[in-house]
Amino acid sequence: MKGIKFFSIIVCIIMIFNILTPIFSLATNELTNENKTNIQTTENNNSEEEIIDKQGIVDNQTMEKTEETDYEKNQNIEKLNNVKDRSKTKNIDIEDDNTGVVNIEEDIEQENNAETEDFSVYITNNGNRINSYNKDENTYIFVPKGIELSELKINYTGHIESIDGAYFDESTKQITGNFHNESNFIVNLTDGQTKNIIIMQSNIPCIYVNNIKSKEEDGVIENKTLEDINSNSKEIKYDASVFITDGENEENDISQTIEIKGRGNYTWSLPKKGYQIKFNKKQSVLGMKKAKTWILLANYTDNSYERNKIALDFARNIGLNYTPNYKFVDFWADGNYIGNYMLIEKIQINENRVNLNNEYGLISELDNSYYIEEDIWFKSDLSQTAFTLKDSCADDLNNEESIAKQAFNNFRNDINNFEETLYNDKNWEQISSIIDVESFIKYYFVQELSENPDGCRSSIFMYKDGNDDKVHMGPVWDYDIAFGNFEVTNWGR
Repeated sequence: MKGIKFFSIIVCIIMIFNILTPIFSLATNELTNENKTNIQTTENNNSEEEIIDKQGIVDNQTMEKTEETDYEKNQNIEKLNNVKDRSKTKNIDIEDDNTGVVNIEEDIEQENNAETEDFSVYITNNGNRINSYNKDENTYIFVPKGIELSELKINYTGHIESIDGAYFDESTKQITGNFHNESNFIVNLTDGQTKNIIIMQSNIPCIYVNNIKSKEEDGVIENKTLEDINSNSKEIKYDASVFITDGENEENDISQTIEIKGRGNYTWSLPKKGYQIKFNKKQSVLGMKKAKTWILLANYTDNSYERNKIALDFARNIGLNYTPNYKFVDFWADGNYIGNYMLIEKIQINENRVNLNNEYGLISELDNSYYIEEDIWFKSDLSQTAFTLKDSCADDLNNEESIAKQAFNNFRNDINNFEETLYNDKNWEQISSIIDVESFIKYYFVQELSENPDGCRSSIFMYKDGNDDKVHMGPVWDYDIAFGNFEVTNWGR
């Protein structure tokens, strides 16, 4: 009986324990969660460290990482909105802990420019930039006279992998080497291209024209280029900076502001054009005597560039007065090489050009081709040859009693008297009283020697130093199509 009672007591205790255990466990868990919450609150207020309890480790940094990723995603979306209208973009994948991969676009225009910058080379001389030029798959650097090639520094853009025959510094973007006249080297670029660079050096003086500006009617000065001059009327005048050097004597170097315009009649229509430059005051240029105005002759129709030189040298050697002096130069504009030019004295009245002193002195041009473009001209009575007024000592054409117009009328009378006497009775004594026979003979020799087809059409200059003076032939001008460079037989050849 006692054993039964004992067994019953044990069973009752077990049942009570089973009933109370879940309740005790639930209470314990609530207490634990309450303690854990208290601990998290305390730790968050003081620091951002790990919280440890019996159930494991809670990483507060993981929670913050999730928050930061959400922030970054919002920033990326905002960046996407900012660049969605740009054309030069690339795709970037950003990993997101919650959603996997977020694809956004990033503006890379500057990066593209840095990676794909075109390769080019150029040098500078006295602050003047000299660009290279490309021809027949070669890149040429035309170096002015006076630059020591062993000290030449070539600037470049783009990215070089290696060079054969020279040295390069990617940080300074310069190429150096033991260069000499007509040397070359090979440039290997990072994009796989190969460039053959050829160095050539001039042995004649150089002229640079930069900073071309036009003066507009409203007073605004606009930046222009040589192409702007070429594409407009030759009569439009521009301001520009000029640097002239003979490459040997620095005392002959000139750096000034000039006025520049186009020049020429037929030659103005050619691809390589001529120009007139004018200094603010009389200026000696490359050893020639002082004057304000100078001409740059292109000699485009003469591949030899020698025809004008030969005719001028011959005229000077036989004593034809006021034959223009000249110097061959290499011409750059806006940093680009334009070509070989003849820098020559302009035909004008000047103590160092055509030295006339009488107030009725003048220069006239026989011009059957372009006389209609001039302000003052006439045609002779018998031959109907056209003569224009090119320059006069009395610069007073706007005056009602203009001395220049009176002088030109006197010249017209001389021409008509000369033609009438020559065509009719051929009174040589009378003819000799009208013209300077010696200058006519010398001028004729130059025309015949050169077989100049312009010798009966245009660019034929004459002058008189006052009404009582004779008509003199000269100065000579324009022989680029002479010496067999023209084949029209009915022009006298």
